[in-house]
Amino acid sequence: MNRDGSMNRRDLLRLAGLASLAGLAGCGVASRGGVIVDGPGPSAGTGGGPRKSPPLSHETQTAPKELVLNFLHQAAGDPADTKGALGRWKSYMTPEFAADRRWDNENRITVVWVKYDRVEEVQGALGRDTNVFFTLVPLGRLDKHGWLTPASESAPREVKFTVAKQLTDNNIRDAEAKSGQQLLIKNVANAPEGLLLSTTALASYFVYRNLYFWDRSNRFLIPDGRYVPSEWEWQEATREKKLVEWLLAGPSPRLEGAVQLLPDGISMPDLPGKLGPNRLVLNFTGLTGETNLDRLASQLTWTLLPECRALTSDTDKSPVIIRVDSVEKKAAGAAYLKDNPTAVKVVMPGSQQAFAVDDHRLRRVRNAGEISPSPVPLLTDEQNRDVEWAAYGADRRTGEVNRIALVTRDARGKTALLIAAGKGAKLTAVTPLGGKQLSHLVFVDDDSLFLIADGRLHHVRLATRDVAMKMRVSAFSVAVDGRRMAYIDRGRLYTATLAKSDNAFTISAGRVVPTILASLNGVAFTGESWLAVSGTYEDQTRVVEVTLDGGMVGNPLHPTSDSGWLEGDVLTSAVTSLTASLDDPTDTGPDRRIFLTANDLARDATSRFVSVAGDVLGEPAGRSPVNAFFLS
Repeated sequence: MNRDGSMNRRDLLRLAGLASLAGLAGCGVASRGGVIVDGPGPSAGTGGGPRKSPPLSHETQTAPKELVLNFLHQAAGDPADTKGALGRWKSYMTPEFAADRRWDNENRITVVWVKYDRVEEVQGALGRDTNVFFTLVPLGRLDKHGWLTPASESAPREVKFTVAKQLTDNNIRDAEAKSGQQLLIKNVANAPEGLLLSTTALASYFVYRNLYFWDRSNRFLIPDGRYVPSEWEWQEATREKKLVEWLLAGPSPRLEGAVQLLPDGISMPDLPGKLGPNRLVLNFTGLTGETNLDRLASQLTWTLLPECRALTSDTDKSPVIIRVDSVEKKAAGAAYLKDNPTAVKVVMPGSQQAFAVDDHRLRRVRNAGEISPSPVPLLTDEQNRDVEWAAYGADRRTGEVNRIALVTRDARGKTALLIAAGKGAKLTAVTPLGGKQLSHLVFVDDDSLFLIADGRLHHVRLATRDVAMKMRVSAFSVAVDGRRMAYIDRGRLYTATLAKSDNAFTISAGRVVPTILASLNGVAFTGESWLAVSGTYEDQTRVVEVTLDGGMVGNPLHPTSDSGWLEGDVLTSAVTSLTASLDDPTDTGPDRRIFLTANDLARDATSRFVSVAGDVLGEPAGRSPVNAFFLS
C-alpha cells in the first residue's frame, strides 16, 4: 500500500499473482513540467509491463513530434543482432537519408533520455518541412550481452530532427494530393552516434533482470543487472537459454575482480525444457566434476527466478535439474534463498527499523503498522545526547541490533566518533577521528564501519579501532553484499567494487554512471541493482531511482511523477543525506523506503517529501529530525 492507502504497483502485481524479480519495465519520462513521453510506453505505477508487440511502424504516424518519438523506439530488440532494428530505423527515413553511408555498418544501440523542446516549420520540397528539437542525454551503449556501457560524454545536447512530407508510390504524379503523402525523417543533426533508443523504449521493450555470480569467497551471490528483450523478441525458452549463455559469458565490467567466473568450455546446446509440471531441465556440455552443482543450481535459480517461481510454489527449493551431456547430475530441490544476502536481509526481523537524530538525541522512526514506541537499542539516556549522526548494525541471522556508531559534538564544538560492538559493550572513542568533520556512517560488515571524515571515505575496524583513509567522496552507499559501492564525487555518480582481505578493503577504480540530474548530492541502494540519487534538474532538487548503470530512469515497481522522479518538491538544494531500505528481490517483502535530509529536516522521499517528525516515536513529539537512516 502507498501511505495514503491506495494500492501501489507491487500490491497489484501480488493480487494478480504475477511475481517478478525487480524486472518489470515501465516508467520512462512523460508529459509534465516540460518533459514529455517519448512514445506511448507504459508508466510506473499503472501496472503496465513490457510490450509484447514490436514498435509502431512509420505509416501510423501523423504528426512530426510523434513520428520522432516513435523513431526512437525502433532500435528495440536483440542487442546482439541489430539487423531488424536497423531496418525499422531506416523505414522511418526518406530514401536519400536511409542511403547515407553512416548507416552502412551501424550495429550499436545508444540509450538516450529525451526531453521535447520545440518545433519550427521551414520550406521543403513538398511544402513545409518541420524541424523538431529535443534535448537528448546519452546514457550508454547496450552491449550484446545486455549490459550498458556508459557514454563517454553524457552532457545534454540539442538534436534537430527534420521531418518532411514524402510522396507514396501510389501518388507519385500528384505532388499536391495530401492523401498520397507520408511523414519521414529527412535529416538528424547533432545526434549521438548509434541507433538511438529512448529510455521509455528501453522500459517498454526490455525487462531489467539480474544475473548472479558467486563472490570470490563462495559465500554469497552478487547480482549483475542486464536488459533482456521482451516477449515480442524472445519467447520464454529462448529467453532462458540466452540468460544462461550470458551467465556463462561472464559478468559485466562493473563486477570485474569481485566475482568468480564459470569455467571455460561450458555450453548449453539445447533450449531449457520442462519435466512434468514443475521442473526446469538445463542440459550442459563441458561441465566437469570439479564444479559445485549445489552452487550452480542456486546461481541458475536466482538468474531464472521468475521462470522458476512460475513452476512451483516452493519458495525455498529450486526446481532446476542439471544434466551434463543429457545425463542427470543434480536433481531439483537445492536450497537457494540463503545464498542471496539481500533476500536474507529483507526478511530479517526488524530489517526496516528506522531512526533519526532529533534535538541531538537518537530517536525511533515509525515503521508501517507500528504504534507503540520502544527505546533505541544499546544506548542509555545519559549516553543519548549531543548526537549528530548515527548508525546501527544487526546480526544477519537474528535481527538483533548488536553494534552502534555515533558522531557527537560537545559544547565546545569538538566532534568525536563513538563505537560499541556487542551487547553491553561500552561506547569508546576512535581517537584518530576526533575533531574532524564526520558524517554518513554505514556498517559494511560485522567488523567494518565506513564513514566520511573531512570529505574522504574512511574505514574503521571495530575490533581494533584502526582507521584507514580511502578516496574523496561527498556521499556513498554500500550494497548488502559488501562488494559493491556507489558514491558521489564532485557532483557525479560512480560505482566501484570492494575487495576485502586481511581485514582491509580495496576499492576499484570508479565507473561513472550517467544521470539526468546535475550537482548530485546523495545516493542510496534501494534494491539489488537500483539506486536512488538526489540532485538538481532545472534548479529544482529531485530524487530519481535509476538502475545501477543509469539506463532506466524511474523504477517501474513504484509510482513516480510523470517526469520519472519521485513525487513532491524539496524546494531547497541543501541536501545532506539520502538513505533507503531495500526492495525484496523475491517481491514478497515490504517496499523500500527512502529518507532525505534537506535544509536541516529529514523527509520521507517516498511520501512527497513530508517531514518524518510525525513518525518520530515516543515523547516528546518529533521536532526537527535529521539524518534519518535504517539498519545497516
